[in-house]
Amino acid sequence: MTHAPVKIIYACYPSLYSAIVLQKLIGSDGIEVVAVVESQCVKRRNTLWVVDVFDLIRHSGLRYACYLLWITDIFSVLARCFGGVSVKSLCKKNTLPIIKTKDVHSNKTIKELELVVSANKSANTYFVTAMFNQKLSARFLATEDIQCINVHPGSLPDYRGVDPVLAALQNGEQTGCVSLHQTVEELDAGKVLAQHAVAIDASDSLLLNNKRFFGVAANMLVEWLQMNDKPSPKMQQGNAHYYGWPSRKEVAQVPRLLSIRRWRELLLK
Repeated sequence: MTHAPVKIIYACYPSLYSAIVLQKLIGSDGIEVVAVVESQCVKRRNTLWVVDVFDLIRHSGLRYACYLLWITDIFSVLARCFGGVSVKSLCKKNTLPIIKTKDVHSNKTIKELELVVSANKSANTYFVTAMFNQKLSARFLATEDIQCINVHPGSLPDYRGVDPVLAALQNGEQTGCVSLHQTVEELDAGKVLAQHAVAIDASDSLLLNNKRFFGVAANMLVEWLQMNDKPSPKMQQGNAHYYGWPSRKEVAQVPRLLSIRRWRELLLK
């Protein structure tokens, strides 16, 4: 018996990591990505980017801001110049509609999403977020005919928050975890759908550790989506810890964020 493809609306901030997940989704059997929602805010919805960038540098430091620039805008430029894969190139190649938004809850964005959902009605339609920097409201999460799930590169509930891999490196962890969970109004607090352990290499940069985490997460997500009989979600077990935007002091505890000399590691083929 042939099953109808799982329909995916993929939401992200364009980056190396979100491109890894999107590339895996597009290349997998039984899965159809029908649209991409691209966040255009840096930290907060409907705030000027220059204000958010200044606030980021003030709180997390220039070093961390450069790391984020490297995995987002510079990654996209290098991909375009050297024929690599990015969120933009994947959308163009596969003629995927892109919904660009500074506020996923705006009337304009909601109407665009409703059109996509109505045109792709299925028993298995998911709004999948990965490195998506906008919090979803209870009203949005209650949207009919769609299930919201999030790809999180950290163990839950121990490592909720913005950059769990950086937090794990800062804490000297040797093993981390990628998690797939239901999206609820409280950040990273939904029931866990799947988890997979990932080794942490303190000798590697934050970039390479995160790249490995998202690679494992992409495979785990696809395997879960392709399962016909999915296991029941489980409540998170353990002590909850939320790591917000890292401070300058916290970033300083991680010696290597990236390696400009190894820039070719940014390229996806």
